[in-house]
Amino acid sequence: MAIVVLLLRLTGSSAAPAAYMLARVVPRLAGAAVGGELADRLPPQRVAAALAAVQGLLMASIIVSAERHLVWSIYAAVAVSQLLGATARPALLALLPRLVVDHELGRANGLVSAAMSSSQVVAPALSVPLLAVFHRPELLIAIDVASFALAALLFASLPAGGRAAPGPLRGATDGLRLIWADGHLRSLAGAYLGGALAVTTASAVLVLAAADRFGGADRVGVLYAAVGAGALLGSTLVAGALAEIVLLAVLTLAQGLTTAALCLAASAAVGSLYQVWGSTELQLRAPPEVLGRAGAALVLAQYAGMLLGAVLAAALVPLVGWDRALFTACCAALAAIAVSVTGPLREAAPRPAV
Repeated sequence: MAIVVLLLRLTGSSAAPAAYMLARVVPRLAGAAVGGELADRLPPQRVAAALAAVQGLLMASIIVSAERHLVWSIYAAVAVSQLLGATARPALLALLPRLVVDHELGRANGLVSAAMSSSQVVAPALSVPLLAVFHRPELLIAIDVASFALAALLFASLPAGGRAAPGPLRGATDGLRLIWADGHLRSLAGAYLGGALAVTTASAVLVLAAADRFGGADRVGVLYAAVGAGALLGSTLVAGALAEIVLLAVLTLAQGLTTAALCLAASAAVGSLYQVWGSTELQLRAPPEVLGRAGAALVLAQYAGMLLGAVLAAALVPLVGWDRALFTACCAALAAIAVSVTGPLREAAPRPAV
C-alpha cells in the first residue's frame, strides 16, 4: 500500500495504481515457471532465503528512488522484486511437506495462511497513523525491507533437506499436464484464476474508491486492513471462490466505509479458505518429484488472473469508473471458473514422467 500512495503522490495520476499492479503482476508469470523447476532441483528453503534477501535490497532501492523522484526506477524495482517473489512461491509450496507429516498439512497450511494474513492486517492498520503523523510512505517501505531480511534469516535457519539435481532443465511442462489431467486440481486452478482476476482489479481501484466514496485516499488503509482481517478469520472456516467474487461485486454498491470494509473482509475470508484447501490438496495429490512444477502451474493460473485483472483495471477505470470496472472483472472471473469446471473429474491424476 505504501508504494501505491508514494506513486500517487509522485505522479498525481489516477492511472498510477493500475500501472503499479501491472508492474507487480506481469513479471510473476515468468518467475513462477522458473521457480517450479528450481524447487524440484534445489533445497526449497535455500531458494526462498536467497530470493527474500534480494527482494529486501530492491525495496531499499525504492526509498532512494523516491528521494530522487525516479518514478521509472520504482516501477523497475517493483517488477524485479515481484519476479523474484513469484520464483519463490513454488519453493514455499514444496517446502511444507518436507517439514510436516501428511495428516498435518491442512493445519500447517492454515497456520501459514493465518500468519501471512495477519501481516496484511497489521501493516495497513499501522500505515494509517504512521502516514498521518510522518506523511512519509518511505517509512513503511523501510519496515518492509526489515521484514524481508528477517524472512531470509528464518528460511536460512531451516534444516537443509532436499538434493540438487544437476543437468539441463527438463520436464518443465509436467506440472501443467498434472493440473490439467486432474479435474479437481483443474477446477482449483480456475478458482485461482478467477479469484485473482477479481481481487487484483479490486486492489487496483481501492485507493480511487476510498477517495471517491469512503472519506479520502488516506482511508484506504482501513480497506486493506479489512482484507487482511477477513483472510485471517477465513483460515479456520469453510467456503469457496464464488462467494469471494460475488462479495467484491457487492462492494461496488457500498456507500459507506464500514459496509465496504465488511464486504472486503468477508470476501478475503472465503478466498483464503479455498486457497488453504488448494495448497493441501496439491501437496497430497502431486508426486514429490514434480511438486514444485505442479505448484508453479497453479501459481501461474493465479498470476494469469492477476494480469487480466490489472489490464482490466488499467483499461476500464478511465473509461467507466472504478465501480463498473470492478463489476466487469467479477463477471469475467465467474466465467473463468465456469469454464474450468467443465469436463470429467478424475479421482487421481496420472503421474507424469520425470
